[in-house]
Amino acid sequence: MGHLSDHFQGPLGAVVLSLIAFSVVFLVLMSLMLLLIGVKHLAGLIDAVKAAKEAQAQAVKASKTSSSPKEAPRAVVRAQEAGDQLIAVLTAAIAAGGLENFRISSVRPAVAVADSLTSGWKRLSRLDNLEGWE
Repeated sequence: MGHLSDHFQGPLGAVVLSLIAFSVVFLVLMSLMLLLIGVKHLAGLIDAVKAAKEAQAQAVKASKTSSSPKEAPRAVVRAQEAGDQLIAVLTAAIAAGGLENFRISSVRPAVAVADSLTSGWKRLSRLDNLEGWE
C-alpha cells in the first residue's frame, strides 16, 4: 500500500488534482454567491418591516393628533426641525474634522431622503462604490 501522493503521479494524476482544485474553487464561489443573494433578500425584508413600522407609527400619530389641540403638531415639528439641525451640525463637524477634499454642496430635509425606498445602508454602499473611498 502506497502513499496518497502516489495517486497523483504522472499526467493522469495532474488532471485529477486540477479537477479537485477547480471543484473546490467553484464550490466556494457558488456558496459566496448564495450568501450574497441571501443577504440581499434579508435586507429587503428588513426594509419592508421598517416601512411597515413607520407606516403604523404614522397612523398612530395621525390618530393622536386628530384628537389633540392644534398646538401639539407645531411643537412636534419644531422638535423635529431642531433634531434635523443638530444632525446637520454634527455631520458637518465630522466631515470638517476627519475627511479631506470634502465640502457640503447642499442641505436637504431628511423627509426627502426618508421617502426613498432604499435603506441608508444601501445608499451608503452605493456612495462608497461611486466615490472610491478607501
